Amino acid sequence: MRLSSITGWSRPEPRARNANMKQSLQAQVRDPLWMLTRQGQVGEFSGHDAGSPARVHASVAWKLLTDYRPAVSGGGPALAYDRSVPREAHVEREAIVLGLRFEAQLGTPVRGNAGRRNAQG
Repeated sequence: MRLSSITGWSRPEPRARNANMKQSLQAQVRDPLWMLTRQGQVGEFSGHDAGSPARVHASVAWKLLTDYRPAVSGGGPALAYDRSVPREAHVEREAIVLGLRFEAQLGTPVRGNAGRRNAQG
């Protein structure tokens, strides 16, 4: 028994919308981040095929951090830097203002006359 077959061929061909090829030949980059990511995925940044530098001069200078200014404008006083606390804790520290409700929940002593008024009555 013989099976019949219908075979169709499709030949994709580029067709320019107009005769001007100026935009096509520019090789515009629409998404540079995607291109850099793709180059990293396929290992183009490993540098195995790179040449060697002819001459390199490098120098390094460093100093331990002893104090810092937490004000954004730079007008505040310099505070001592404690190395036992992470830098983020120093820099991002903000004053916390608790209301009466939060002080009661935390068990801190109630301020002012509010405590006396509740005790009396």
